[in-house]
Amino acid sequence: MQKLNNSTLTRILAELAIETKTGDLPESAFTAAKKMTLDSIACVAGGAHEPGSVEAAELAGEWGGREDASVFFHGIKVPLPHAVFVNSIMTHALDFDDVYMPAALHVTSLLFPTALSTAEFVKAGGREYLTAFILGTEVACLLGKASRNRRNGINFLQTSVEGIFGATAAACRLLKLSVDETVHAMGIAYAQASGNRQAPTDLVLTKRMQPAFAARDAVYAALLAKKGITGAHRALEGEFGLFKIYYINTPPAENELRRRKDDQWQIERLSIKKYTSCGTSHSLIDAALKLARENNLDPDDVEHVEISWAGRNKAALVANSFSLEGNVQVNAQFSAPYCVALALVRRTCAPELFTEKAIRADLKTAEFAKRVYMTDMDEKLAAIPVPEDLRPENGMPHTVKVFLKNGRKLRQDHSPVQTFFQDAPGWDFVVEKLKSCAKMSGVINNSKAEKLIQETDKIEKFDSISEFITDYL
Repeated sequence: MQKLNNSTLTRILAELAIETKTGDLPESAFTAAKKMTLDSIACVAGGAHEPGSVEAAELAGEWGGREDASVFFHGIKVPLPHAVFVNSIMTHALDFDDVYMPAALHVTSLLFPTALSTAEFVKAGGREYLTAFILGTEVACLLGKASRNRRNGINFLQTSVEGIFGATAAACRLLKLSVDETVHAMGIAYAQASGNRQAPTDLVLTKRMQPAFAARDAVYAALLAKKGITGAHRALEGEFGLFKIYYINTPPAENELRRRKDDQWQIERLSIKKYTSCGTSHSLIDAALKLARENNLDPDDVEHVEISWAGRNKAALVANSFSLEGNVQVNAQFSAPYCVALALVRRTCAPELFTEKAIRADLKTAEFAKRVYMTDMDEKLAAIPVPEDLRPENGMPHTVKVFLKNGRKLRQDHSPVQTFFQDAPGWDFVVEKLKSCAKMSGVINNSKAEKLIQETDKIEKFDSISEFITDYL
């Protein structure tokens, strides 16, 4: 294999993924990895039978082939890349998977299916799976943080374009590739890196598939490198590397991609999503739910509602008015007016309310959404302090104003840092999230869900992750 330069940015990430010893990882990282595993399983359970997931699973089954890895909750085994692809779609289908706020990434939609399915493929144990999950997440997040201030408003989909490097790292770790092979794998991954925002803009099902294309391609990259295929070793900083081609910007310095010894592992900083919609709407949902519950709000008493962001251009992704035409589930997920209307009308945004059937049946919410308007922020409000690696805008309030027919006006402010950090859900919330998603989809009964929760909490004890998957997924 080609002799490589030992000082590339790609190599820094490859060394982190391959040379970090499992014993050097703190228990807090393993605890977080188990929580994110359960959260991802909840997302898969909820998304298993949603549009896009079913068709992709059917296609994988029709193709057949080697029984390398399981398609979760569908009872079939298929070649590894196909399994990763479908499992990733299911993880992301409800837009219920995590968000990594410092870099605005959906990490687990790539890392969870890549790590768990590859672990099944190589017959790895639970501890090995968790280690790969942690290290792949670290690679994705470090690259994401280094990229965030260099994106210059270019609308590539960072979850796919940057996340593929983390997914590749996790696959390489489990396949026991060398550092050099992992550098090549990342170069091969870069040759496939893609993704854009047109799918959510057009409100189509491809939105939930873009992380899956990257996860599938990450596995291909690792397997090709294992076969001796070479890839660009300056995939990040080269004259045609990620930063100059995708972001038209200078690459980061080496220290931006190196872990500082005392830093918290980034898997511990992934935020659990509470609602099955784009995270941009979550602070508005929190504000609307608080207004509805504390004021015992009757939707029939409402004249209209105004919603606003500090820096409205940042909310363009969810600025869509709601329509019952086309892909109504995607429409609802990416319509802040609909999400706020649902919170005010139903006083909940439970996942079962975001199925296509439920949305089409809920004419009261659809009608109410017509009275929810986006407006510009009419005053300058103080920001809440944010962690040093978050942008100040994450502390800026999102506002819901409810104008009642009797002339009263109700108002509630809520910022992203409150939603995703100060009010961050923990293990108990994820437990209920799994039960809710499983009940909604019917993929497992409550008794099996309880057992799944118990076993996920001690997943590191499985000598073969295949046993866990066979018994519970």
